[in-house]
Amino acid sequence: WNVREWKLEMFEDDEALRESLNAQWDYVYSVFERLNIPVWIAPGNHDISSYISGYRGITRDVFSRRVGGPFHAKRFGDYDFIFLNTVLSDAEKETYGLDEKQIQWLREELGSPLFKAGFLFLHHPIWYGGLQIQPGNVNMEASNWMQEVHPYLRGKVKYVFAGDGGDKDGFFVTARLF
Repeated sequence: WNVREWKLEMFEDDEALRESLNAQWDYVYSVFERLNIPVWIAPGNHDISSYISGYRGITRDVFSRRVGGPFHAKRFGDYDFIFLNTVLSDAEKETYGLDEKQIQWLREELGSPLFKAGFLFLHHPIWYGGLQIQPGNVNMEASNWMQEVHPYLRGKVKYVFAGDGGDKDGFFVTARLF
């Protein structure tokens, strides 16, 4: 996504940024349509944020209009799929984790009698937050994963999928829950 560039003068105005983002989403969806399978999106930092603080609100707005809420659940057959937003950004900096609103929503989803067996998708492996072994250039603050999230996943979520390592080596992580 070109909104990750460091140059503020990259777009003439906010409308030019919106047009660029919409053109990129048009391309993404044209690729998805050829797959002929359901495709759902867990947002990553390039999808829903920007290093340039003035672009963040616009990027989030376009994402919400084109994709939907930054965190959501879908059912396909007998399985539930949960997609969380690990990008926490404010006017000063962008960090990764889960906010209280998402954690509360997740607890309610998992506690629903309609929830069957699930898979959880997130962009950043936030369980690394606060550890010395953070991979790549992932900038995670101390994570509340093990205390606030993991106990609610046990027995409900079969697998957690996360990726992004930030640098050229990148990685894809799969964590199985017992």
